[in-house]
Amino acid sequence: MSMTLKALTLAATMTLGLSATAHAAGAPTAPRPPAAAPSAPQDAASSEATVYCIREASIGSRIERDFCRTREEWLEKGTDPLKRN
Repeated sequence: MSMTLKALTLAATMTLGLSATAHAAGAPTAPRPPAAAPSAPQDAASSEATVYCIREASIGSRIERDFCRTREEWLEKGTDPLKRN
């Protein structure tokens, strides 16, 4: 391969790579539905069926994870989902 062809191939590869990266960075993400809002339970059956989601950021990652459990499961883990920080 000649030096000019190598330089042209490198330039084209870099241009395509950078344009794809810029496009992905500017792409809007789909809106996420809001987590279940805490409300006063009407009876015992509805409080068991209510699921509470907590969003946690992982160390070393920009991606947050949602953990969804019933209030009883959260209390077993030592967290009250209805308590504000």
